[in-house]
Amino acid sequence: MVAAMCGHSEITALMLDHGADIFQLDKLKNSGLHLAAFSGSSTIASQLLRAHDDSFRLFITNLPQRCGECYEHLLQKTYEIIMKSKLRDNERRRYHLSWLFESVQWLHNKLFGNGGDNTRICKMPAPQKSFMDYLVSRFHKKLPKRGIHDELAANSGNEREEEEGGTDDELARRRKEGDPADWLSLSEMSFFLDTYLREMYKHLPNLQGRTALHVACDENLVCTHERVIQCLAEKHGCSPFLQDHSSKTPLQLLLACRGRPGSPKGDANLEEEILQKRVERVRVKELRLEEERVAHRRRVWQDEVNRLAHNFNDLDTLNRMRKLVKENDGTPVARGKGWDTYEEPQSHNRLFENTRSGFVQRQVPAQLVEEGRARLGWKEKMETNARFVERHRLRPEWELHRVNGTDVYFFFNRETEHCQWISPDGLPVREWRTKRFFENAEQLEDELDQASLVVQFSGIASAAIVDNAVKGRTLGNWRECQGFGGVTFYLHALDHRVVVEKPDEVILHEGYRYAHALIYERSEEIEPHDRGWHRYYDPQTSHTFYFNELSGDCVHDTFATKTFIHEIRRPKRQARFALTTEELRRRKEEQEWKSALQRARRHEESLKTAEERNNMATEQQKREKEELENVLRQLESSVTGEHLTIDGDDDTRAEMETGNNTKEIKKSKRRTNTKGRSLAYIDARFRREREVFLKARENHLLTSIDPARKDPRREIERCEEIEHDLNEEELENAKQEDTNAKPAIRERRRVCRILTRTEERFRLGRAPCRWGCELWLPREFSLEEHERVECPRRLMICRLGCNVVMERRQWREVIYDHESEEEEKCSSRIVYCPRECGIWLPHFDLAVPHMRDLCVRRPVGDLRCRLGCGQVYQGGAHELLALEQTRLAHELDDCDLRKVICTWPKCNAVILAKDRNAHRRVHLLSSGILSFVTAEVHEYKVPRDVKLLKFQAWGAGGVVDFCVAKQ
Repeated sequence: MVAAMCGHSEITALMLDHGADIFQLDKLKNSGLHLAAFSGSSTIASQLLRAHDDSFRLFITNLPQRCGECYEHLLQKTYEIIMKSKLRDNERRRYHLSWLFESVQWLHNKLFGNGGDNTRICKMPAPQKSFMDYLVSRFHKKLPKRGIHDELAANSGNEREEEEGGTDDELARRRKEGDPADWLSLSEMSFFLDTYLREMYKHLPNLQGRTALHVACDENLVCTHERVIQCLAEKHGCSPFLQDHSSKTPLQLLLACRGRPGSPKGDANLEEEILQKRVERVRVKELRLEEERVAHRRRVWQDEVNRLAHNFNDLDTLNRMRKLVKENDGTPVARGKGWDTYEEPQSHNRLFENTRSGFVQRQVPAQLVEEGRARLGWKEKMETNARFVERHRLRPEWELHRVNGTDVYFFFNRETEHCQWISPDGLPVREWRTKRFFENAEQLEDELDQASLVVQFSGIASAAIVDNAVKGRTLGNWRECQGFGGVTFYLHALDHRVVVEKPDEVILHEGYRYAHALIYERSEEIEPHDRGWHRYYDPQTSHTFYFNELSGDCVHDTFATKTFIHEIRRPKRQARFALTTEELRRRKEEQEWKSALQRARRHEESLKTAEERNNMATEQQKREKEELENVLRQLESSVTGEHLTIDGDDDTRAEMETGNNTKEIKKSKRRTNTKGRSLAYIDARFRREREVFLKARENHLLTSIDPARKDPRREIERCEEIEHDLNEEELENAKQEDTNAKPAIRERRRVCRILTRTEERFRLGRAPCRWGCELWLPREFSLEEHERVECPRRLMICRLGCNVVMERRQWREVIYDHESEEEEKCSSRIVYCPRECGIWLPHFDLAVPHMRDLCVRRPVGDLRCRLGCGQVYQGGAHELLALEQTRLAHELDDCDLRKVICTWPKCNAVILAKDRNAHRRVHLLSSGILSFVTAEVHEYKVPRDVKLLKFQAWGAGGVVDFCVAKQ
């Protein structure tokens, strides 16, 4: 702490290398980071923050080896244990916002409370509720991927309107449960707990409630602490929104007039006005950029719609749509004048098919246009120029009307809304009180007042035409309506024209609806809503839109206003009227029946939901299995491509000789990959890497990869674009604000812009990379993608499974040197059996069990002759069968202690092989045969009864035989 306060960065680095405690506090609860900020040393502040972040990341990475479970599993375990302790067994499993501090206390005790680990991060102080409250106030209701209820709850006015409706039980439940957004999901709870543990150190308060950023801003004179403020705020993401015990933010402390020598006095109101102008400029720029973004998205969407609607009127499209509508229902919505009218199921566009020729068209046929105009003309004549006379006594659906100012009558059918001059067939004439009407066509032709017989539609949207018409689709400036007699006409919203045929604008927008239906078919549903609306995601354009399955309307997300979203997310409200006692009793009884039916329906829906959940789980498992198989195939391809070439030497012995020779050669500073490995090496390496990869995947860890593989840079480039915009904004602000003649005020404003720039990043939902690469990325999607596949500082475990953990950029330099079989750095390196049995395996399996139990060339025990002659046979395990056969052959044919049968006639004695000569000599002696091998006098006693003796003499180059008779 003294080194930090005095600014001795070398001493601080030395002490950190020897395990100095970064959480040590003085009597005023100032940490080393506070003192580094006090001294203005950005180097020491960066050293302390890096030491904390590196220790925490390394601790989390090594957690599976320490505790047997990974960090994510501990977060899930915390979620379940806190819910179990807070909720009864019969309550729905959910997590409330107020349990976050207890959760972080439990997790802190689980991670750092066992005292057996002396690492630096394990000395982290106990959690403080004030910082958790700050995180809740800062990020609650602003996290991505919130549900519909959370978004509805964010709008208090809408919530207040919704509470007015519903039954008493529902209102009581809402009052008891509170804000639906206060119930957090596992991902939201994990975000709060992880953010707390990672950012608690740099936001530790002292006795004044001030963080290190507060201290640096308070001690700043003009720009003396600019670099440490930039280090804390921009590089490491210290929050500029925290307040001390005096409710002062770092920016307020920076702008405060302290009266110190060299400190600018300034004008607080002027500085506040400058800040407001800066905020206003940022807001105007954001609005402009948002308008450009919306215009671009709308343009891309419209281009896709135009592309799909290009063949809207093609013959193939018309025939395909005719086939579709006939397969869907096959029933025309209207018939008349030789034409059948069909409606497409999704776009609700109308097709007209000729009943005789089968020709299909989208424009209204001329016959139907004339018929429609005539019906609308009758409607105008009946409403504006005629009056009701009487109704038929037997068939009251028929009425008689009289044209005003004349003696001309016509008939009207109220059910079919059909008008005619001549009396209908089959209708008794005597049941009419009026007798002056046309009974046949001749009377109609003989009528003198032909002007009264004219029926012509004016084409103007009069009240007689529009008021009782059913309003339908909106197609540009035209509104599709269904009026008198089932006639479909189109009403212009501006000049109030009414036409029966389809205008060109209507045809154009029907083509758009056709394109919307095609996009709807290929899209994925995201959210269901009320009144037939659903939200969909189009994977080809990456756009979202709302589609109404009942009307076929489509609204792009850029046109979806808050009012529209609110209307489709809550049921349509109905007017309330005062009810009598009987009506209340009937309503209550009806409500009880509805409740019973709803309970039964909920039970059925729960069963159906459980089945769907099981099906979804099965599909999810199937998708995960396919994804895992794909990843393993990529891993196998990567291992093969990294270590195998076409020119590679497949001879294992030659490879080992080459490897042994490299020991004598002077090693280079950085080892490169040795390609041309044998297939046995690649198989052994892939098996090991697959085992380590699966274990790391289960623990949510990353493994080292081929250094030649280039990491993607999409999010990094996006971050660079964002930073470029911020730098341009900084230059613009500096040009407009640094106009004061006093350099001290200009310098202080430049330091102030560092904090406002950080505030802007937080406000836009950006966060610094948790691996420590000092990049700010959008928290919702880009940050996760960058930390997973892009960041050069992401920690990776050895892909062969040893305990070494390094950053991606470090693995690039030393990975082949680390994995080399000649080195002893990796305990899991793939090595070749020194007995040359042809096996490659991890080094930790070499001695035991391979060389001891599994190697085919391992030495086996001495094989001794089982007959006791002392002969010993030695060799490896691969020669065991040959040794056994040799010993067996020896025991059968060569051993002196084997038992043999005497071949002397009529003997058959069993004797040892070594006694066979002596035994044979006995037989020879008993038969009178004797041999002498020395040149001397020998005595031979002739047995009794021998009549003849035979002598043989060897030597002098020949053999002499002769017989001597016994005397």
